[in-house]
Amino acid sequence: MYNLDRDHHSIAPMSGATSPVRGQGRLLDWIDSQAKVTRIWLDQLIAEGDPDDMISLIHRQAAWLDMMRSRLAGS
Repeated sequence: MYNLDRDHHSIAPMSGATSPVRGQGRLLDWIDSQAKVTRIWLDQLIAEGDPDDMISLIHRQAAWLDMMRSRLAGS
């Protein structure tokens, strides 16, 4: 886990943080749950229409989640 430094511009490890390998399963679970929510919103926006171009924003979020899942699964 990380915490903002006092300058609020950089991050530093928090004391007592779990190692990335040990906490990786929980992080992957979180990413998967967020990906499911993203798919629900995409389906809803497509069905109802998208006057504010939210689909584009949600697609970018989905791409980020996929990238993070790939990086974590590869480490």
